Amino acid sequence: AGAGAGPAEPTHTSPQGMKHRPSSGKEENPPQATPLPRPSLSSTTAGPPTLKIVYPTLTNVRESLEGYAAGGALPNPSSNYESQQYIKRDSHRWVANWCGRSRAMPHIKTYTRLGDNQNEPAFVLLTSANMSKAAWGALEKGASQLFIRSYEIGVLMVAGQNCHLQCMQFSDTGPATHTPAPLLRVPLPYDLPLTPYGPEEDMWVWDRNYTMLDSHGCVWRDGAQVPA
Repeated sequence: AGAGAGPAEPTHTSPQGMKHRPSSGKEENPPQATPLPRPSLSSTTAGPPTLKIVYPTLTNVRESLEGYAAGGALPNPSSNYESQQYIKRDSHRWVANWCGRSRAMPHIKTYTRLGDNQNEPAFVLLTSANMSKAAWGALEKGASQLFIRSYEIGVLMVAGQNCHLQCMQFSDTGPATHTPAPLLRVPLPYDLPLTPYGPEEDMWVWDRNYTMLDSHGCVWRDGAQVPA
């Protein structure tokens, strides 16, 4: 737009990252969005939830089935780690004994809200979207538009009057709130309750060198698993 032009029209981003302006034509009967069901928060605690992050430790990766090579799918650079030390305070080890996958490093992204009764999540989102601006988007032009660089896909399950969620980690005879709604068992990939980092444990950081031998007798040097 040239000088003196009015406010810019809102733009939308296509999966290819190109921005488009919407058509100026008006629909006589525009489609109405269907609201999502309101999550059932009966099993959650009062007040704002506490953030908890499950992310493999250095020991998790070193002792995994693939050894250090598994860390190649966990892109946590030292620049992010050193500038976000607060994340370690809220982080928990990768433990998946319930499904026999504690030594299989994860790449799935899971978001959920659990309360005191960890058997019953209020919602579960299984997705390819990691915790980045590229995946979730960033506001641009004075917060007038949202630019999403990488389009992702996922499945959102919300508890409500028409559906009740229960974690598969618990047996069929485990505790559950009685409800006439259909029961959907959700396979959260990690054990509950979560296991906090130990005092000497640290996050996996993929651009550091590690000389302690992994499960294959290798070390991690310059971003690659190499024989000792």
